Amino acid sequence: MSIHVRSEKLSQRVSGLSLIEGHLNKSLDAILLSYSGTYFRNSQISKQKFFEECLSLDLSETSHSFLAERCKLNFHKDMRSSVEYGLELVFGWISEDIILAVIKEMGISVELAGEDRTREFLQPSEIGTSSDLLLKIDGLARPLEIVFAWNDHWKNTDKWDLRDSKFRHLVKKGQESLCLGVELPGFQGFLIDMQNEKSSFIQRQNPAWGNKNCYTLSGMRTRLKKIDLVLQDLSQFCL
Repeated sequence: MSIHVRSEKLSQRVSGLSLIEGHLNKSLDAILLSYSGTYFRNSQISKQKFFEECLSLDLSETSHSFLAERCKLNFHKDMRSSVEYGLELVFGWISEDIILAVIKEMGISVELAGEDRTREFLQPSEIGTSSDLLLKIDGLARPLEIVFAWNDHWKNTDKWDLRDSKFRHLVKKGQESLCLGVELPGFQGFLIDMQNEKSSFIQRQNPAWGNKNCYTLSGMRTRLKKIDLVLQDLSQFCL
């Protein structure tokens, strides 16, 4: 018996992944196949099969219980259920995997670098704010954060919000990150160097996040461009 997760928001995430797959010519099946033979720690749950269930929004009872148990993180999940929070993590991982494959295909030296690079549901003490990827440019390492927006959120609000802890890590002196944004379904995005832009963010409380502290960059409409041009910008940066 499977449990269907009924959520318009999560259905949009799955549709977005299909859009990414088609636009960037990357196979979701190939991404999932890369997890063949791997299991979540302290479990017998296959990552490949689990991710397939997540993309269908039909979870076995075992997978549903596993997700509900490992994602009971009230501070991080905000108003979402544990299962919804866990599914959003999975969709974020798969999105990163697609972008990672595209960047590698461009001939850029890059690797996964965040705390969740092993694709495990982490305990609170393990959760960090490290950037998702690490670029190697002329023998030097440069962090690269991948961020996604859905329903043309940046375009509609003209803003990009970052959690307080994430922002502070991305602008850490001497280790400032590049940020590559992808917005769906419009397929626009941005490449921002936090070394140059950190002073442009405004600190505020975000009602959508339970009034948690965040940093906001306004004027996003003027920064967005077609995602193919954003990837060209990244390629030029890495020359």
